[in-house]
This record gives sequence, C-alpha cells and structure tokens, in this order.
Amino acid sequence: MALKRILVALGGSEYMGSALAEAIQVARRNGAELIGLAVMDETLVDPVRAAPIGGGAAAAELREERRQKVTDGMDAAISRFEEALSQSGLPGRIDRAEGDAQEVLVEAMKLADLTIVGIRHAFDYGTIDHADDFLARVASASNRPLIAMPRGARPVSRVLVACDGSLVSADAL
Repeated sequence: MALKRILVALGGSEYMGSALAEAIQVARRNGAELIGLAVMDETLVDPVRAAPIGGGAAAAELREERRQKVTDGMDAAISRFEEALSQSGLPGRIDRAEGDAQEVLVEAMKLADLTIVGIRHAFDYGTIDHADDFLARVASASNRPLIAMPRGARPVSRVLVACDGSLVSADAL
C-alpha cells in the first residue's frame, strides 16, 4: 500500500530538520503529498498557573510576548517547509492551527497515512517545553503510524516493531 499523505510537525526545534528530510525521502518513494502542520499551542502560550494579586497586567504582557514568539517561530518553520517543498518538487500544503497541540496533532493524524515529528517538543517555538510524555500521549491517543526523528537521520539496518496482535497493530505494521 503506497502512502498518499504524510503529515510533518513544523516545530521550532533542531529535530524538525531531520523530520522534514525523512518526510521528503518517504514522500518521494511513495509519490505522496506532504502536509506541514504548525500549531499555536495554547497550553504553552497561556499555561494555567496562579498569578499574584495585581499581576494580571504582567501575566497578559507575558502571554502576548509568548504568543508573538510562537507566531514568529511558526512563520520561520513554515518558511523552511515551503523552501524544502519547493526544492523537492513534491506536492504539499500547510495547515496552521490553534489549540492544545496534542489534540490538534491527533485530529490531523486521522487524515494522514504517516506522521513524522521531531522526537522532542513537536511544536515548541522557544516558550515552554512540552511535557516529556507528549509523543507517548499522541501515539496512544491516535493509534496511527508515527515516526519520531532524532537530530540526524542515519541508515536503518534493523527495525523493532511492537505488535500486540490487534488489527490496528497489524495495520501499522
């Protein structure tokens, strides 16, 4: 079965480059479309935290500063994706979203055959890091194929596949 749509998380971390390179390679082999997803993660822009009395103005200023930083990071990641897409000659598009990054990513994964993300901080643009279990929660909630890329890709000689015998697991395999 050939892949038709490959979703790539457009984050601001050093892992995005290897995720994008791998996505291009897989898309080229399968004649697939690349979909770049950039998310304004509200949980990182405006984390739920108590503010001291009279600190509302400072909290609003910090929230706006984070929002601007994320917007700038999203724009930079989208520019990198557009440049890579242009150089590759592959078909593709960009989706921008706002909300809880985990929920947005899981929902977008439903429409893709494969998702490729950086192994850490999928949509971090220099504000607050995701929880360490972000990708584990996404993988568990989506039940869809997911590749988490480290800093640099290297040739694959062996693959470990976890299979629980279910139909979903068989489909992923």
